[in-house]
Amino acid sequence: GGRKGLQQQRKLSAWSGKNGTSVVGCGGCLREQSPVIGSECKRDTGTLKGTLQASEKLSFSVGANMSTCKQTGESAGSSFRNPIIAAYVLRPTQEAYKADGSPEYVRSIYEQVFNPLAINAYDRKINNTSKILGNADMTYKIIPSLIFKARYGVDYSNIEETQYLNPFFGDARPPTNGSFFATYRRVFNYVVSTTLEYNQRFLDNKLDLNLLGGHESQKAINSNIVAGGTGVPLTTSVAFPSVSIPTASTPIEQTENSLESY
Repeated sequence: GGRKGLQQQRKLSAWSGKNGTSVVGCGGCLREQSPVIGSECKRDTGTLKGTLQASEKLSFSVGANMSTCKQTGESAGSSFRNPIIAAYVLRPTQEAYKADGSPEYVRSIYEQVFNPLAINAYDRKINNTSKILGNADMTYKIIPSLIFKARYGVDYSNIEETQYLNPFFGDARPPTNGSFFATYRRVFNYVVSTTLEYNQRFLDNKLDLNLLGGHESQKAINSNIVAGGTGVPLTTSVAFPSVSIPTASTPIEQTENSLESY
């Protein structure tokens, strides 16, 4: 099935500042609709940044960026459920809907590929991703030529993917009797660094001396959960069905990596 593609984007920003303090905020939303029915993207983002000049020597800054994205789509491979392939091989005389208005899917009518309208109505492939980026900085000028800096950064991602294939027709038709798979992934990273910088000029600015020393600590944590199986209830009204035959079950897998540098 096809339709007119659509993209909508909105942005909003604001700024305020006084006496060495400033705050900047902005947000936006994006809505995209593919010409292929069932393929859509919804994304919302927000950014906030603040700075504070506490004194001539001491300053602070913080920032955060948050985003959420939901995507639905179909197979991009050379399969019987690919809607682009269906546009080439289906005939105009093939009935897209039954008499009751629901999408037609019987194999006697759709013998080449599956009806993409029925696939969109009865199957679900969804990706939900949320992401947060944050940072905090401090700068202290011990003397004009000697500066101490401390930085902290964090990156957190939450990725959820679900795939439901109905039990009546399509890739999970009998004897598979439907399938449901869910994947959850959490990624957390943080970096802490401190540096001491010395910059000085000598001999009437003909000689520059730049020294830098510091320490950085980084840690990454990756967690995964996978679950799924075949044999779902004979209805498409259950959003997260229980399966009768588990085929993929992975307990929480977590990996941690740390790095120290000087």
